[in-house]
Amino acid sequence: MNKEIYQQSEKYKKIHRESQKRYADKKRAYYKKKNKEHNLKNKLSGYAAEKQKKWNNKNKNKIISYNKINNNKIVQGGKCEWCNSKKNLNFHHTNYDINEGFVLCRICHLLLHRGIMVE
Repeated sequence: MNKEIYQQSEKYKKIHRESQKRYADKKRAYYKKKNKEHNLKNKLSGYAAEKQKKWNNKNKNKIISYNKINNNKIVQGGKCEWCNSKKNLNFHHTNYDINEGFVLCRICHLLLHRGIMVE
């Protein structure tokens, strides 16, 4: 009796694995086609590049500040000014023009932007 159950379960496992593989292959092919169409559409229209250029032109100060912070590694090696955490640090800008701000962890930064905590 046990041998029959074992054989049935092995047979079931094999069938199940094959069906999962077929489904994964189908899904992979679908998304590959969809992404290819999406990328082709964006390349032809230049939509993504155009949108990125607009954002870059509109936010030059943000890009400059972000690059200064990353190049100087102001955030690395510091700690959150509110909770003293040393993980997932961000730099909160109070003024992008003169690169003014302070270091916060990700959670405190989100709370600040949501208005739960105030500077």
